Amino acid sequence: MLETPEIHLARQPDADALLGRSPLAAPVGMLLDQQVPMEWAFSGPYTIASRLGADDPDAHEIAARDPEEFAALLSENATAKAAKAAKERKSPGN
Repeated sequence: MLETPEIHLARQPDADALLGRSPLAAPVGMLLDQQVPMEWAFSGPYTIASRLGADDPDAHEIAARDPEEFAALLSENATAKAAKAAKERKSPGN
């Protein structure tokens, strides 16, 4: 059995683990690295997988998605999303 390589590019343990095990994560990170700082780029595949509700990004699942819905999913601001969820938890009737 092959050992999963340890990669430390994203500086987030879960994102780095994904880079080591997923054949899609590293190429996606390399593409993103052309546009944003390296640490953010290589945590991108983890963010994508998390927003899809998956452990690993799947090229077939991504390709099958509606492009506009996929773009909207990835465009969500995590801070704004967390603030909205917190506000909903605090509102009466919840």
